[in-house]
Amino acid sequence: MAVDHAGNLSEPAMITACTSSIGDIAAPTAPANVTGIAIPGGIAQIWWGAAADNVGVTGYKILRAADGDGMKVIGIFGADKFSYRDQGLASETTYSYTVVAFNAAGNESVPSSPVSVTTPTLEEPARLWF
Repeated sequence: MAVDHAGNLSEPAMITACTSSIGDIAAPTAPANVTGIAIPGGIAQIWWGAAADNVGVTGYKILRAADGDGMKVIGIFGADKFSYRDQGLASETTYSYTVVAFNAAGNESVPSSPVSVTTPTLEEPARLWF
């Protein structure tokens, strides 16, 4: 209720419940079971399990480091994506990947356990002799 200068009372206000991610201060859990394989041709395929959050996971960030470089974000995806194909990689190189979950309030999980993938040697193309 509100009161004006003359002492008049207003009708009681209707209170409704509201949910919002603005007050969400909890971070999602880290994505679990991150695995990866190298595929000939400079490709790494990465998979991960869903993270959990008290309000809801909005998406995932994929981070990659190569041969001692620092981790860099290479992809951002929605909450329904659980794999990533990284293409155009150098041969005979070890890449390390982690996955971070985030929610609508901008809270991020700790990075997942890293997975390392080593790309194979590029095969020499077949030669035709006439």
